[in-house]
Amino acid sequence: MIAVGDRLQVTIENLAVGGAGIARPDGFVLFIPDSAPGDVLEVEVTVHHKNHAEARLLKILQPGPGRRERPCVYAGECGGCNWQHLDEKTQREQKQQILSGSLKKFLPASLKKIPLLEMVPSSRSLYYRNRVQPRF
Repeated sequence: MIAVGDRLQVTIENLAVGGAGIARPDGFVLFIPDSAPGDVLEVEVTVHHKNHAEARLLKILQPGPGRRERPCVYAGECGGCNWQHLDEKTQREQKQQILSGSLKKFLPASLKKIPLLEMVPSSRSLYYRNRVQPRF
């Protein structure tokens, strides 16, 4: 049983809506912000819910293949760009998976057969945002 304060070593499988990584230690869903698919991490459980828990990243033991240094020095603090630690290819792949999974879950069976087009990369991967979410 996973409890608040537990320190675990986990591997991130994929990302959830909002960008938190998903790990499943002992089959229990754990959400970890600032993680990347394939990351092997040391985390600490901070919140426990009935069907999932949340954890904070303590240490990156082995970075996933899509992890990169954030291009913006403020990204970790301001909260406006929660995917900047991922390269563009990984961002597109994860967003495609999230969209595909959501559509499969909520669309009627007749519409699930329609193929999903591949996402087209933007010509500008940085410095295009029109929204700011300062944290104080």
